[in-house]
Amino acid sequence: MNKDKEIDEFFERFEGDKQNEEREISLMQNKIEQTLEELAEVQHMIETIPDEKKAKELLSEHGSKVGAMTDAKFTLEKLKLERERLNKEMTKYLHIDKRLSSEIELNQQRLVSMQTEIDNKFSKVDSIKKQLETQMEDAKRKKEFLGKKRD
Repeated sequence: MNKDKEIDEFFERFEGDKQNEEREISLMQNKIEQTLEELAEVQHMIETIPDEKKAKELLSEHGSKVGAMTDAKFTLEKLKLERERLNKEMTKYLHIDKRLSSEIELNQQRLVSMQTEIDNKFSKVDSIKKQLETQMEDAKRKKEFLGKKRD
């Protein structure tokens, strides 16, 4: 009976134990697969590692690129400063341009005013000239008249 009991217990635990074992086997297979993939990556890295000559060339090339990058950063800073200087200069020229524009406009207004003033004065000169000519003619006539009267 004892044996029957053991057999019954064995069959009852069998499914649970079987699932546990299958789960552990699956986990182990996944770990083995992951380890093999990592080993393949390491093997690929080992195969692609450059030899000493190539490594020195790469280091030299890296040094050149670092130097070029430093030069480029320095040039960038110089260009930024130059741009800032040129922007300030452009602002100054824009201010001068605005000031010149207002001076030109003011001078044009003055010219128009002066032209109007000149036109007004010359038109008065013409009328004054006519008045003087008329007065001179009158004076001449009086002189002739007085000269005839004296005779």
